[in-house]
Amino acid sequence: MPKTPTGFIKQLNNKKKQLTVVYEISKQLAAGIDFAGSIHSSLKLLATYLDIQRIALFVFEPDTREFAIHYSYGYSHEERAKGRYKLGEGITGKVGKSGVPIVLPTVQDEPMFMNKTGKELKNNNLSYIAVPVKIERKVVAVLSVQKPLTEESSFEEDVNLLSMVATLMGQAMSLNQRIEKQRQDLEQEKSVLIKELKSKYRPENIIGISPGIEEVFEIIDRVSPTKATVLLRGESGTGKELVARAIHFHSPRAGKPFLKMNCAALPDTLLESELFGHEKGSFTGAFETKKGRFELAHEGTIFLDEIGEISLSTQAKLLRVIQEKRFERLGGTKTIEADVRIIAATNSDLEKGIRNKTFREDLYYRLNVVPIFMPPLRERKEDIPLLVEYFLNRFNKEHGKSLKLSGRAMDFMIHYNWPGNVRELENMIERTVIMTQHTVIEVNDIPLPVISSVQEQEHAEHPRQAIFQHYRLDSMVEDMEKSRIIDALKKTSGVKAKAARMLGITQRQLGYKIMKYKIGIAVDAGIRDPEA
Repeated sequence: MPKTPTGFIKQLNNKKKQLTVVYEISKQLAAGIDFAGSIHSSLKLLATYLDIQRIALFVFEPDTREFAIHYSYGYSHEERAKGRYKLGEGITGKVGKSGVPIVLPTVQDEPMFMNKTGKELKNNNLSYIAVPVKIERKVVAVLSVQKPLTEESSFEEDVNLLSMVATLMGQAMSLNQRIEKQRQDLEQEKSVLIKELKSKYRPENIIGISPGIEEVFEIIDRVSPTKATVLLRGESGTGKELVARAIHFHSPRAGKPFLKMNCAALPDTLLESELFGHEKGSFTGAFETKKGRFELAHEGTIFLDEIGEISLSTQAKLLRVIQEKRFERLGGTKTIEADVRIIAATNSDLEKGIRNKTFREDLYYRLNVVPIFMPPLRERKEDIPLLVEYFLNRFNKEHGKSLKLSGRAMDFMIHYNWPGNVRELENMIERTVIMTQHTVIEVNDIPLPVISSVQEQEHAEHPRQAIFQHYRLDSMVEDMEKSRIIDALKKTSGVKAKAARMLGITQRQLGYKIMKYKIGIAVDAGIRDPEA
């Protein structure tokens, strides 16, 4: 049986080693989420397998139009800083410009080898190979190696191997560029969204000029930059969640999560699971591990609405989170730390709950660091016209209409007590915009509960007054006519002839209407009538 030539065996072993290197590097570059770490590992593999003394990846920098060492093996920090080549400069620059590999069998006394890094080359038989790294036929980097020249050296094999590695690195760089661009786009989008949210929930968007709302604005400004726990008190529908969001989006935590939890919406066990999470199998139906709101809101804010409705056992766990910033999931033993700002809200009497032993006193004092009382709408009547205008503009835009509100309709809204507060006003305006078919919203377009309530109030205050005259069409016309006549008489100093001409009627008609509306009372109050 013929013997296998020794040279052939060596060649076969070299091929096997090269394939192994390419395979290992491809695994590194494909699996690594950390691009820099993957490149460093790949360079180390090349150096180890192929007896390479120094290896570097020169990346082209568009700003400086230079190839600079970004990743290397065998170079010191000072050498990396010096290793920069312009397009066409030295071996690296020429490869970067031409896109063609260059081989120097020995670097000693080679004028093209500039050795900018200043490394002392003690080995006279040191060879230098540089190959381009391309993305879509464009050179983006140069892979260069320095290795001892031996009798077994094969530059053709080395160039082929390094070219394959360069192709893999080019693909990895291309993928990393796309990932980095997506990350930058997401960061930019996140920045825009945060800016929009800050604008949407800035205190100016909590509409009002009443003293109660002005006080809320002042507290928001003071408490937002801090880490203090806030307790929002007030009736349902007064805008507590809007205030909570305004505090969050004006705080240093604005870029972190804002999570809301309605504590009255879930039974006790499910509430604990939602807040603190649970481990797989901790209760019936817990088929997998779940993170809770506190874990998800790390470094952000959690808004706990209806805090007065939680059970004593959940209160104890909540107290620990506030005090120690740590908790365990349901069914778990691992302690989880969470830096979360808490903003709580309630419309219930927590002090009564303390007396009745349904609310923990220690939790109350932990939550009530900065209390904010939201005034009901009936105590901020001066804000109603502003709110009506805001909601009317908003729903006109949403439903493609251009409705306006009559003065008498606005009066009804101002005199209504709004038991559902701003939320009720918002819903009523939307319903009215949808249902009104003409251009002006009149009293008859307002939902019946508002009219009935105002009607009952006026009955109590003026029992002998005919309530219906306030919204009957004929009485509205008469009131407007009387008002115009009085105004015309005042402007003409009581001269009926001038007033009649101003009103577009005869003097006789004016005299009749003065008698009908008993405008003599107004005349006695300061309007001169020369014919009297």
